[in-house]
Amino acid sequence: MYNIYQDKYIANRKSLIRVICRTRQWSGLEESNVFKWLDNFKDTFGKFIATKLLIHGIYYSENNIVTLLDHGISQLIHSQNIKQDLIKTDNILLHRTETNALLLNMVARSAFIPLLDDAKPGESANQMMRYLIQKLGINSSQTFFINDLKDDNIKNFDTIIFIDDCIGSGQQLVKFFSRSNVKKKIQTAIENNIPIYYLILTGYIKNIEAIRLHPDLNPINIIACDELNEIDKVFNRKNIIWYNNDEYEEANQYFINLEKEFGINQFGYANLDFSVFIHNTVPDWSLPIYWMENADWVPLMKRKNSNLF
Repeated sequence: MYNIYQDKYIANRKSLIRVICRTRQWSGLEESNVFKWLDNFKDTFGKFIATKLLIHGIYYSENNIVTLLDHGISQLIHSQNIKQDLIKTDNILLHRTETNALLLNMVARSAFIPLLDDAKPGESANQMMRYLIQKLGINSSQTFFINDLKDDNIKNFDTIIFIDDCIGSGQQLVKFFSRSNVKKKIQTAIENNIPIYYLILTGYIKNIEAIRLHPDLNPINIIACDELNEIDKVFNRKNIIWYNNDEYEEANQYFINLEKEFGINQFGYANLDFSVFIHNTVPDWSLPIYWMENADWVPLMKRKNSNLF
Protein backbone atom coordinates (compact mmCIF):
# COMPACT_ATOMS: atom_id res chain seq x y z
CA MET A 1 0.00 0.00 0.00
CA TYR A 2 2.82 2.38 0.93
CA ASN A 3 4.56 1.82 -2.43
CA ILE A 4 1.27 2.52 -4.21
CA TYR A 5 1.07 5.88 -2.41
CA GLN A 6 4.67 6.67 -3.32
CA ASP A 7 4.09 5.75 -6.98
CA LYS A 8 1.04 8.02 -7.10
CA TYR A 9 2.96 10.85 -5.44
CA ILE A 10 5.82 10.54 -7.94
CA ALA A 11 3.45 10.48 -10.94
CA ASN A 12 1.49 13.46 -9.65
CA ARG A 13 4.56 15.53 -8.86
CA LYS A 14 6.19 14.71 -12.18
CA SER A 15 3.23 16.39 -13.86
CA LEU A 16 3.73 19.39 -11.59
CA ILE A 17 7.47 19.44 -12.38
CA ARG A 18 6.68 19.53 -16.11
CA VAL A 19 4.46 22.58 -15.62
CA ILE A 20 7.01 24.33 -13.40
CA CYS A 21 9.87 23.73 -15.86
CA ARG A 22 7.86 24.71 -18.92
CA THR A 23 6.74 27.96 -17.28
CA ARG A 24 10.34 28.72 -16.19
CA GLN A 25 9.52 28.93 -12.49
CA TRP A 26 12.74 27.07 -11.69
CA SER A 27 15.65 29.11 -13.02
CA GLY A 28 18.16 26.93 -14.82
CA LEU A 29 16.35 23.62 -14.28
CA GLU A 30 15.30 21.98 -17.53
CA GLU A 31 12.63 19.28 -17.62
CA SER A 32 14.91 16.76 -19.30
CA ASN A 33 17.67 17.32 -16.73
CA VAL A 34 15.27 16.85 -13.83
CA PHE A 35 14.08 13.47 -15.10
CA LYS A 36 17.61 12.28 -15.96
CA TRP A 37 18.59 13.19 -12.41
CA LEU A 38 15.63 11.30 -10.95
CA ASP A 39 16.84 8.22 -12.85
CA ASN A 40 19.83 8.14 -10.46
CA PHE A 41 17.45 6.76 -7.87
CA LYS A 42 16.85 3.12 -8.80
CA ASP A 43 14.01 2.30 -6.40
CA THR A 44 10.58 3.77 -5.70
CA PHE A 45 11.45 5.14 -2.27
CA GLY A 46 14.52 6.94 -3.59
CA LYS A 47 12.56 8.58 -6.40
CA PHE A 48 9.82 9.45 -3.91
CA ILE A 49 12.20 11.20 -1.50
CA ALA A 50 14.14 12.92 -4.30
CA THR A 51 10.89 14.25 -5.75
CA LYS A 52 9.78 15.52 -2.34
CA LEU A 53 13.09 17.29 -1.78
CA LEU A 54 12.91 18.95 -5.19
CA ILE A 55 9.31 20.09 -4.75
CA HIS A 56 10.06 21.49 -1.29
CA GLY A 57 13.31 23.14 -2.36
CA ILE A 58 13.92 26.87 -1.99
CA TYR A 59 14.34 28.56 -5.38
CA TYR A 60 15.57 32.09 -5.95
CA SER A 61 14.77 33.05 -9.53
CA GLU A 62 16.33 36.00 -11.33
CA ASN A 63 13.31 38.12 -10.40
CA ASN A 64 13.63 37.00 -6.76
CA ILE A 65 17.29 38.02 -6.75
CA VAL A 66 16.59 41.49 -8.15
CA THR A 67 13.72 42.02 -5.69
CA LEU A 68 15.89 40.94 -2.75
CA LEU A 69 18.77 43.16 -3.84
CA ASP A 70 16.45 46.15 -4.09
CA HIS A 71 14.93 45.34 -0.70
CA GLY A 72 18.33 44.92 0.91
CA ILE A 73 19.79 48.17 -0.40
CA SER A 74 16.71 50.36 -0.10
CA GLN A 75 14.98 48.97 2.98
CA LEU A 76 17.44 47.00 5.11
CA ILE A 77 20.31 49.46 4.73
CA HIS A 78 19.31 52.97 3.70
CA SER A 79 15.69 53.19 4.89
CA GLN A 80 16.77 51.95 8.30
CA ASN A 81 19.44 54.64 8.43
CA ILE A 82 16.94 57.32 7.38
CA LYS A 83 14.53 56.13 10.07
CA GLN A 84 17.22 56.24 12.76
CA ASP A 85 18.29 59.75 11.70
CA LEU A 86 14.70 61.00 11.78
CA ILE A 87 14.16 59.56 15.25
CA LYS A 88 17.35 61.22 16.51
CA THR A 89 16.19 64.61 15.20
CA ASP A 90 12.59 64.05 16.36
CA ASN A 91 11.45 64.55 12.78
CA ILE A 92 9.44 61.37 12.18
CA LEU A 93 6.62 63.20 10.36
CA LEU A 94 8.74 64.02 7.33
CA HIS A 95 6.67 63.72 4.12
CA ARG A 96 7.09 60.54 2.07
CA THR A 97 8.32 62.46 -1.00
CA GLU A 98 11.14 63.91 1.11
CA THR A 99 12.12 60.54 2.56
CA ASN A 100 12.07 59.05 -0.96
CA ALA A 101 14.38 61.82 -2.13
CA LEU A 102 16.69 61.08 0.80
CA LEU A 103 16.66 57.40 -0.08
CA LEU A 104 17.50 58.00 -3.74
CA ASN A 105 20.36 60.29 -2.74
CA MET A 106 21.76 57.73 -0.29
CA VAL A 107 21.69 55.01 -2.95
CA ALA A 108 23.42 57.35 -5.39
CA ARG A 109 26.08 58.04 -2.76
CA SER A 110 26.88 54.32 -2.28
CA ALA A 111 29.78 52.35 -3.73
CA PHE A 112 29.19 48.68 -4.59
CA ILE A 113 31.92 46.03 -4.61
CA PRO A 114 31.51 42.33 -5.51
CA LEU A 115 32.98 39.87 -3.04
CA LEU A 116 35.39 37.98 -5.29
CA ASP A 117 39.10 37.47 -5.65
CA ASP A 118 39.40 38.90 -9.13
CA ALA A 119 37.31 39.92 -12.11
CA LYS A 120 36.27 36.44 -13.21
CA PRO A 121 32.98 36.93 -15.12
CA GLY A 122 31.52 33.60 -13.97
CA GLU A 123 31.52 34.38 -10.25
CA SER A 124 28.13 34.92 -8.61
CA ALA A 125 29.03 38.25 -7.00
CA ASN A 126 29.78 39.60 -10.47
CA GLN A 127 26.31 38.56 -11.57
CA MET A 128 24.87 40.52 -8.64
CA MET A 129 26.69 43.60 -9.90
CA ARG A 130 25.19 43.19 -13.36
CA TYR A 131 21.73 43.11 -11.78
CA LEU A 132 22.48 46.33 -9.92
CA ILE A 133 23.35 48.12 -13.14
CA GLN A 134 20.93 46.50 -15.59
CA LYS A 135 17.88 45.93 -13.37
CA LEU A 136 18.12 48.48 -10.54
CA GLY A 137 19.61 51.41 -12.43
CA ILE A 138 22.78 51.78 -10.34
CA ASN A 139 25.32 53.90 -12.21
CA SER A 140 28.34 51.88 -13.33
CA SER A 141 30.57 54.62 -11.83
CA GLN A 142 29.37 53.40 -8.41
CA THR A 143 30.71 49.85 -8.94
CA PHE A 144 34.29 48.74 -8.36
CA PHE A 145 36.41 45.63 -8.20
CA ILE A 146 38.29 45.71 -4.92
CA ASN A 147 41.67 46.30 -6.58
CA ASP A 148 40.24 49.30 -8.45
CA LEU A 149 38.83 50.95 -5.33
CA LYS A 150 41.30 53.71 -4.48
CA ASP A 151 41.29 55.94 -1.41
CA ASP A 152 39.93 58.84 -3.44
CA ASN A 153 37.06 56.63 -4.66
CA ILE A 154 36.20 55.65 -1.09
CA LYS A 155 36.15 59.26 0.10
CA ASN A 156 33.70 60.20 -2.67
CA PHE A 157 30.97 58.00 -1.21
CA ASP A 158 28.89 57.96 1.96
CA THR A 159 28.39 54.19 2.13
CA ILE A 160 30.40 51.14 1.03
CA ILE A 161 28.37 48.00 0.19
CA PHE A 162 30.01 44.66 -0.60
CA ILE A 163 27.69 42.34 -2.54
CA ASP A 164 27.43 38.54 -2.68
CA ASP A 165 24.75 35.91 -3.20
CA CYS A 166 24.93 33.84 -0.01
CA ILE A 167 26.72 32.77 3.15
CA GLY A 168 27.19 29.06 3.73
CA SER A 169 30.03 28.59 6.19
CA GLY A 170 31.26 32.19 5.95
CA GLN A 171 34.88 31.10 5.42
CA GLN A 172 35.14 32.86 2.06
CA LEU A 173 33.98 36.09 3.70
CA VAL A 174 36.56 35.90 6.49
CA LYS A 175 39.30 35.08 3.98
CA PHE A 176 38.34 38.03 1.76
CA PHE A 177 38.32 40.61 4.54
CA SER A 178 41.59 39.28 6.01
CA ARG A 179 43.50 40.26 2.85
CA SER A 180 45.90 43.14 3.47
CA ASN A 181 44.67 45.23 0.51
CA VAL A 182 41.06 44.87 1.67
CA LYS A 183 41.99 45.77 5.27
CA LYS A 184 43.63 48.98 4.06
CA LYS A 185 40.51 50.04 2.19
CA ILE A 186 38.30 49.21 5.18
CA GLN A 187 40.58 51.31 7.39
CA THR A 188 40.30 54.25 4.98
CA ALA A 189 36.50 54.03 5.16
CA ILE A 190 36.57 53.89 8.97
CA GLU A 191 38.88 56.91 9.19
CA ASN A 192 36.41 58.85 7.05
CA ASN A 193 33.35 57.70 9.04
CA ILE A 194 31.96 55.79 6.08
CA PRO A 195 29.80 52.79 7.12
CA ILE A 196 30.58 49.44 5.51
CA TYR A 197 28.02 46.76 4.69
CA TYR A 198 28.20 43.22 3.41
CA LEU A 199 24.88 42.43 1.70
CA ILE A 200 23.86 38.89 0.80
CA LEU A 201 20.69 37.43 -0.66
CA THR A 202 20.42 34.47 1.69
CA GLY A 203 22.29 32.34 4.19
CA TYR A 204 22.09 30.08 7.22
CA ILE A 205 21.21 32.29 10.20
CA LYS A 206 23.39 30.36 12.66
CA ASN A 207 26.49 30.93 10.53
CA ILE A 208 25.51 34.53 9.78
CA GLU A 209 25.28 35.27 13.51
CA ALA A 210 28.62 33.56 14.12
CA ILE A 211 30.29 35.57 11.37
CA ARG A 212 28.90 38.80 12.84
CA LEU A 213 30.87 38.02 16.01
CA HIS A 214 34.14 37.31 14.21
CA PRO A 215 36.76 39.76 15.53
CA ASP A 216 38.15 40.53 12.07
CA LEU A 217 34.71 41.61 10.83
CA ASN A 218 33.76 44.08 13.58
CA PRO A 219 33.64 47.09 11.22
CA ILE A 220 31.37 45.25 8.76
CA ASN A 221 27.57 45.36 9.03
CA ILE A 222 26.41 41.99 7.68
CA ILE A 223 22.92 42.16 6.17
CA ALA A 224 20.97 39.14 4.87
CA CYS A 225 17.89 39.76 2.73
CA ASP A 226 16.50 36.31 3.51
CA GLU A 227 17.61 34.06 6.37
CA LEU A 228 17.45 30.27 6.41
CA ASN A 229 16.73 28.70 9.78
CA GLU A 230 17.39 25.35 11.41
CA ILE A 231 13.97 24.10 10.35
CA ASP A 232 14.89 24.72 6.69
CA LYS A 233 17.63 22.07 6.88
CA VAL A 234 16.64 18.88 5.11
CA PHE A 235 17.77 16.55 7.89
CA ASN A 236 15.67 18.21 10.54
CA ARG A 237 12.74 16.15 11.74
CA LYS A 238 10.59 19.28 11.96
CA ASN A 239 11.08 20.20 8.30
CA ILE A 240 7.69 20.08 6.52
CA ILE A 241 9.24 17.73 3.96
CA TRP A 242 8.73 14.81 6.33
CA TYR A 243 5.31 13.27 6.81
CA ASN A 244 6.32 11.67 10.12
CA ASN A 245 9.36 10.53 12.07
CA ASP A 246 9.37 7.09 10.43
CA GLU A 247 9.66 8.65 6.98
CA TYR A 248 12.47 10.89 8.21
CA GLU A 249 14.41 7.97 9.70
CA GLU A 250 13.99 5.87 6.55
CA ALA A 251 15.12 8.75 4.35
CA ASN A 252 18.12 9.48 6.56
CA GLN A 253 19.23 5.85 6.34
CA TYR A 254 18.64 5.91 2.59
CA PHE A 255 21.08 8.82 2.21
CA ILE A 256 23.64 7.11 4.39
CA ASN A 257 23.44 4.04 2.13
CA LEU A 258 23.55 6.27 -0.97
CA GLU A 259 26.86 7.73 0.19
CA LYS A 260 28.31 4.26 0.76
CA GLU A 261 27.12 2.92 -2.59
CA PHE A 262 27.64 5.86 -4.96
CA GLY A 263 30.04 8.15 -3.08
CA ILE A 264 27.49 10.97 -3.06
CA ASN A 265 27.90 12.78 0.26
CA GLN A 266 24.86 13.16 2.45
CA PHE A 267 25.87 16.66 3.57
CA GLY A 268 27.26 19.56 1.58
CA TYR A 269 30.06 22.00 2.28
CA ALA A 270 30.56 22.84 5.99
CA ASN A 271 28.30 19.88 6.84
CA LEU A 272 25.18 21.76 5.70
CA ASP A 273 22.06 20.17 4.22
CA PHE A 274 19.82 22.73 2.55
CA SER A 275 17.77 22.31 -0.59
CA VAL A 276 18.51 25.70 -2.14
CA PHE A 277 18.89 26.88 -5.73
CA ILE A 278 19.96 30.36 -6.82
CA HIS A 279 19.18 31.23 -10.46
CA ASN A 280 21.10 28.84 -12.71
CA THR A 281 23.25 27.41 -9.93
CA VAL A 282 23.18 25.49 -6.68
CA PRO A 283 25.40 26.38 -3.68
CA ASP A 284 27.86 23.74 -2.54
CA TRP A 285 26.20 23.85 0.90
CA SER A 286 23.04 22.47 -0.69
CA LEU A 287 22.60 18.69 -0.82
CA PRO A 288 25.37 17.06 -2.88
CA ILE A 289 22.79 14.82 -4.59
CA TYR A 290 21.97 17.90 -6.67
CA TRP A 291 25.45 18.81 -7.87
CA MET A 292 27.99 16.02 -7.32
CA GLU A 293 29.06 14.00 -10.35
CA ASN A 294 30.81 10.69 -10.91
CA ALA A 295 30.61 7.70 -13.25
CA ASP A 296 27.45 6.49 -11.49
CA TRP A 297 25.74 9.78 -10.79
CA VAL A 298 24.28 12.47 -13.08
CA PRO A 299 24.04 15.88 -11.37
CA LEU A 300 20.93 17.99 -11.54
CA MET A 301 23.04 21.15 -11.89
CA LYS A 302 26.81 21.17 -12.31
CA ARG A 303 29.23 23.23 -10.27
CA LYS A 304 32.91 23.90 -10.98
CA ASN A 305 33.70 21.47 -8.15
CA SER A 306 31.06 18.86 -9.01
CA ASN A 307 33.57 16.03 -9.39
CA LEU A 308 36.09 17.24 -6.81
CA PHE A 309 34.11 17.15 -3.58
